[in-house]
Amino acid sequence: MGPFIFFLLLFAALTVGAIWVGHVLGRRDSAPTARDVGTEQEDFFWGAYRLLVGERHLGLRILKNQFAVSKTSRVSDLLSLAKSGAADAEIVRLVLSHGDEGEAALIQALAAAKDGDIGAAHELARILRGWDRWHTTKLEAFMWEPVLLDGEEKILRFPPEDSVREYEKGLDCFNRQNFEKGLPYLRAAAEKGHAEAAFELGCYLEKSGAKEDGLSWLEFAAIRKSVNARLTLGSRMRDPEAAAQWLDPLGGLCPYDAGCEIGDHFMEKGDLQQAEIWYRRSHENRTDQLNGDAEIGLARALRLQGRSEETDEEATRGTAR
Repeated sequence: MGPFIFFLLLFAALTVGAIWVGHVLGRRDSAPTARDVGTEQEDFFWGAYRLLVGERHLGLRILKNQFAVSKTSRVSDLLSLAKSGAADAEIVRLVLSHGDEGEAALIQALAAAKDGDIGAAHELARILRGWDRWHTTKLEAFMWEPVLLDGEEKILRFPPEDSVREYEKGLDCFNRQNFEKGLPYLRAAAEKGHAEAAFELGCYLEKSGAKEDGLSWLEFAAIRKSVNARLTLGSRMRDPEAAAQWLDPLGGLCPYDAGCEIGDHFMEKGDLQQAEIWYRRSHENRTDQLNGDAEIGLARALRLQGRSEETDEEATRGTAR
């Protein structure tokens, strides 16, 4: 066999092998993972919750993943309702027929809060703060907690309806780099109370040199529940305690460097419990490219609290400063 034929056959074999490996990996990647799927009960209610807050695509994905693992009738029924575009009331009725007392209270409070019931919104926020099934419940509790504006409590979980179209037009213009055309739309939406429009407007004004005006809009957005605005303000770290006030309601969402700085601040004050909380938040948002400051700080905070046994492998991934 000549060298040319040998290498040709070798190339063909490698090609077939690569196709097969890709097929296997593709099948594995398309299957639901432990991160996507919890227990059947948890994901049934989490999918329903997402449907009821208007996040239809996320709700459908949660339910589809759960159905692939556990083909129970209630998941199937809820999935069918979601695909048919059923009204909220139908989804609520189905969910209530399958839940325990705590789950029923959450869904009933959610339905009433969506209709503008301030008391129900407070109750929903209270339930979510004590609900440990889902990792974003602290953030959801913050989003539902009514805010006192101009002497009146308001639910700001959703933007004002009359501002959405202007926001979408403005954002579309900004995405196409047509800032001059998009700016009036975003400003109009922001003035009506659209938090994300105020965030985009504030960022643009700061980059354009109008820093004081831009900061004012960012703070306006943050007060009105813009997660992006709170992450932006909290990341600036000029005053760690002020940064903590912006970031604390967001629960596990925390920029790595900001969490480290806030953790260091509380460590210096001797507040080891707060230091641990912030180092853990940074640790949960780490990537392999980061320097390990949160892990070092967390290990130190645990040792000083006499909990060295909890300094596990993840908490000591960092290198010495």
